[in-house]
Amino acid sequence: MAIPIFGNQTLQTGIESDLTGAIVDRFVSARQLSLTSQTEADAVLSGTVKSFVISPAAVTLGTQAATEYRATLTIEATFKRQQDGQVLWRGEMSEWRNYPVASDPALTEANKKDAIRQASDLLAKRLYELLLEDF
Repeated sequence: MAIPIFGNQTLQTGIESDLTGAIVDRFVSARQLSLTSQTEADAVLSGTVKSFVISPAAVTLGTQAATEYRATLTIEATFKRQQDGQVLWRGEMSEWRNYPVASDPALTEANKKDAIRQASDLLAKRLYELLLEDF
């Protein structure tokens, strides 16, 4: 099977790389299917990051300042057989992770990136389990 880099319809740069990397890592570590190039693959798992939303998850009572944000990642994916183009599975799914706000904006940004990685890992796990159930 092949897993080309997912598309990105969000303003969050690099989110498609985090997601694709997590998916590839999940499939490689499981060792049930071998990954190859798209031209040599029997099936292709492709997709797009449809949305990435940041929303306040916790606020202080006095100032109403956010102390924690929720990062929600929504993807659309298709698993297709190469030989005849038959779609074996197509769907949309979302995952989220909360992350703390720090007084240092660089630390808050690092926390957001970590939340993106965690959400990507969860999406990769769900995709892997879903595809192997039907496989």
